[in-house]
This record gives sequence, structure tokens and C-alpha cells, in this order.
Amino acid sequence: MRQHRLHTVLIAAMAVAVIGAAALPTAQADIFTWVDAAGKVNISNLDPPAGARVTSVTHLNPPKVTPPSDAQREALREQEVQALADRVRQLQDEVEYARHQPPQRVVEYRVAPPPPMMPFGGDWSAPPSYFGTRQPAPEFMSYSQLRTYIDQLKTSGFDVIAQQVALERKASFPFVTLIMTLIAVPFAVTAGRRGAMYGIGVGIVIAITYWVAFSVFAALGTGGVVAPMLAAWAPNLLFGAGAAYLLLTVRT
Repeated sequence: MRQHRLHTVLIAAMAVAVIGAAALPTAQADIFTWVDAAGKVNISNLDPPAGARVTSVTHLNPPKVTPPSDAQREALREQEVQALADRVRQLQDEVEYARHQPPQRVVEYRVAPPPPMMPFGGDWSAPPSYFGTRQPAPEFMSYSQLRTYIDQLKTSGFDVIAQQVALERKASFPFVTLIMTLIAVPFAVTAGRRGAMYGIGVGIVIAITYWVAFSVFAALGTGGVVAPMLAAWAPNLLFGAGAAYLLLTVRT
């Protein structure tokens, strides 16, 4: 009988404890990390003493977030719908703007041809000429461009004798027409009785001789036999001296 009563009391106590635990709110425990006056770091779930410097607080049981109400959900949904509508309107404006723009110019890029390869066996590497740098031709450069190019080659340590001859020839070549005119005057005076064909033949011979002399001296200058300036101006000096002699000795 006594055991039956004890069992009944235990059951009632357990029921009261369960009901009380369910009725109480959920406890929230915080872990404090603090430094005391001696500089010692302490970690505890109890509140730090007065005057301690708290460095961090960890919430083990954060408070529950209250779910949004129906009005808040409706407001959020309307905001999302409005943002989506604004984005669709922006895309439509961009499409309309792009439709009225002129077509862009298409730039074509040409791919360099591959290096020549041997069809069957042998060495499949490209020749050294494929990797060479193409040098600009002095004939297609202006006087200032060629002079700048010569300065760049000198700075790099290259031989510039041929380019210097070409530079001096650009300065001396315009005087060829003046000297040829001075040479033609004495022949025009003395060859008047022999006919026009004689004058044309003499002019062709003089022009060919002039051009041969110009080429020969240019080759000598390029080979380093004579100075570049002398190689470019020697034909003009020779034929200019001949023209002066003919003008002074011609019979009028």
C-alpha cells in the first residue's frame, strides 16, 4: 500500500515538472568572453563582474524571428512585381534604342598565312626568312622619315652607310633637271643645223650617261669606297662642271 502511494506521488511530480517546463519560456544562454583586472581572459556563461572588459558575447539561443504578416507579404510581393515590371520596361527601351541605331562597321582581320611546310618527311620547321623583320625601303620614305630611321639604326648599332647614301641622293637628285637643262642649251645652239633627230639622240645619250654615273657612284658609296655625300653629289658636280664649260665655250 505504501509503495503504491509512493508510485502515485512520483507520477504526479513528473507530470507537474513537464507541465511547468512547457509553460516556462525558452531560456537564452549567453557565453561571455571578458578580461579581468589582472589581464586574464575568462570565458563563462555567467555575467562578468563589474569593471571587466567584455571582448565578445556569443548567443547560443538567438531570439526567434517573428514571421511576417499577410500585409507584409503582400507588400513584398508588390515590390517584387514592380521591380520586375521596371526591368522589363528597361529591356524594351534598350531594344527599341538598338533598333534605331545605324549598323556598326564590321572590321575584317586577315590571318597571316602559315609558314611553308615540307609535304613528306624532312625538316618541318619554318625557314629563317619567315621570322625576319621586313626593312622599310628608303625609296618610299620622305627625307625626314629616312633621317629619323637612320638615327634609330645608329642608336641600335646597325650599319647605316646604304641609308645615308639614299638620304644624300634624295637631296641631290632634284638638281639633275637643272644640270640637264644647262647641258642641253649648248647642244641646242650648236646642233641646230644637224636637225631635230641629232639633238634627241644626244639628249638620250647624255641622260643614260648621267643615270649610269649616278648608279655607279651610289654603288661605290654603299660599298664604302667613297663617302655617302660624295657618292650622291659627284655626278652632279661632274656634269655641272661640264655644263658650265660648254656654256662658256659655246659659239653664238
